[in-house]
Parts: sequence; C-alpha cells; structure tokens
Amino acid sequence: MEKIGEGGGMSDVEQLQAFNAIRGYLSAGDQQDLAHKLNLDMAKLDNRLGGLKNEDEFCLIMYFLDTCKHMIRFDEGVSVLTGSYQPDMLIKLNNNVQFFVEIKSVAEDTFKISGGNLKKRIDFADELGYPLYFAVRLRGYWTLFPSQYLRSKSGKLVFSDDIEQSEFNDKFGSQYYMFRKGVKIESVYSRIKGPIGGIQNIDHGNLISYKLMFKGKVILQANEGDESKIGYSLILENLQDVMSIQSQIITAVDSDKTLVTEELVEDVVSCDYFFFMSPIKHTVHDLGFMYDTTTFFKNFLAERKQMLTKNMVEAVLSELKAKGMPIDITKSLRLQKPKTA
Repeated sequence: MEKIGEGGGMSDVEQLQAFNAIRGYLSAGDQQDLAHKLNLDMAKLDNRLGGLKNEDEFCLIMYFLDTCKHMIRFDEGVSVLTGSYQPDMLIKLNNNVQFFVEIKSVAEDTFKISGGNLKKRIDFADELGYPLYFAVRLRGYWTLFPSQYLRSKSGKLVFSDDIEQSEFNDKFGSQYYMFRKGVKIESVYSRIKGPIGGIQNIDHGNLISYKLMFKGKVILQANEGDESKIGYSLILENLQDVMSIQSQIITAVDSDKTLVTEELVEDVVSCDYFFFMSPIKHTVHDLGFMYDTTTFFKNFLAERKQMLTKNMVEAVLSELKAKGMPIDITKSLRLQKPKTA
C-alpha cells in the first residue's frame, strides 16, 4: 500500500488540512505519528497552522460575544477551481446586518495587503452583493475595518495609527477593561496537599491558597476551607498572565510550599474576550497535551461542553469592582505598550 505523503495523491495543503481536522482527537504521540505519515514536519507545523488557528479563535470569540445570528465559513480549497478571491466567512449579526469577513493576524504592529490583492477581494464581494470587512489581530487585539478603509490606507494598517478606527467593539459588542496598578495576586502551591479547584502548576505543584488584593485590601480569597470563589481565578487568568510579566516573585515557604506573588506595577487595558481565551490555552487535554484554539474548537463542536460566557465575565468583574478593585470600561487602547513576552 502506498503511503500518504509519498505520492498518495494529496497536495501539501490537503495534507495539512487532514492533519488539522483530526489532531484535536489524538494524543501527542498519535499526532506525531500522523504527521510522519502525512510527511509533515512537526517543528514547522505551528507556523503553518497559524492561519487556521486564527480563524478558529475568531469563531470562538464570536460565539463568546453572542452577537452573530449566523456564521458561515468557506472552504478555500474549492475557490481555486474558479480563481475566486473568496473571504473566510459570511456573518449575519443579530440585528440582521450581513457582511463578508477576511481574517488575518500578524505578530507585528503592522498589517499589509497589496493593492491588487485587495482590489480582487473587494470586486468579488461586490459581485456577490456583500460588504467586505477585514478582521485583523494586531498586537493580540482583534480589530475590524471595512475594505474601503484599507483601500484609503493603501492596504496598510498600523496599530498606533488605526486602532481607534476599528469597528470591532461597535459591531460585536466587545469591551475594553482598564485595571489599575496595585492589583496583586498571592498563590500558594504545595507538592503534598491536593489542589483546590483542581488547579495545578507544572513548576510548583497544587494550588492550596489564592488571594486577590488591591493595595493591601483583600478582594477575593479561596483556600482549603473555602473553595467557593476559586472559579474566579480561571476568569482572571489573563490578568494574572499580564501581572506575571510585570512583576512576579517566587518564594519558597518551606520544603513543601511555594508562594508566587504577582502584581500590576502599571495600568493595563484588557479585552473581555481575553478572559475567555486565556483559560483555553492553560488547559490540559484529556489526552495529555495543552489545548490550542483549534483543538479546543473541534472538541467543543463535538462535545458542546459549557464555556465561559460574556455574561459570566461581566458579572465577576462587576462583583470585584463592587468589592473595591478598580476596574473601568474604556474605549481606548492607546496606553498599551508593545508586548515583551
């Protein structure tokens, strides 16, 4: 029998799509075996799968924000038959507004599309009668721009110049939240005691105590005697990630316990969907590997397990604000600096 990937009739793109379609149901070892059979280089797969992961992340965020009545995703493999410059999705919002979406993501602060490519995509959308928008992830934040705006900017977007013109929040009901410096989290881990809320750290062991504070005032606490609020730590995982970059101190309490103290030393603006996405990327799959957006997305489609909702995030943040943690809704991202990690 002839091996797939060694003349088995599949193109390079088809091999990649085949791998991506089922990898969320395979163990790490089985993923490596499949990649080998498909003649795919595991070391280069993350980069090659980037575009598909971005589309899956966008779809998950749309589900989280709950402002879409319909989301229709297109198979780009078919469009080559007619040379069509089709977009990635057709979206119909709850208010019945419909438009095409082309989904892009860049690691840098700048996105660029050539004038010829942009014109062909606009012409295709016009022929089918739908406006075309570009959903572009810049510096980790999703933005949304009409195609004509890109045309007016010669196909180039720059985070600092264009972020305020993004229509993402207005179209999809998303919000930015500002957190003030002075917010601190103290987490105690043990290698002997069992974890509260099932939360573990690969370096320090099982979480046995969690305390959220602002300038010395305890806002939220969970420990072995009272785990009722530990679920809040999952919602705040993105904020804790930012805090760990700004200031993290690791202290050995004794031979068993480790105290990890993280703090905001500068104000930071986060987005509501960050609180939804962060726990996904910190979760271990039942088969032993870390989730990414695609493996989570495919498992969610298959199992329809409960996820965080926008209402849950808003309720938790409102409760914390009422308890004295300064949280403000803002429309500006201008204070944000380039990420360092």
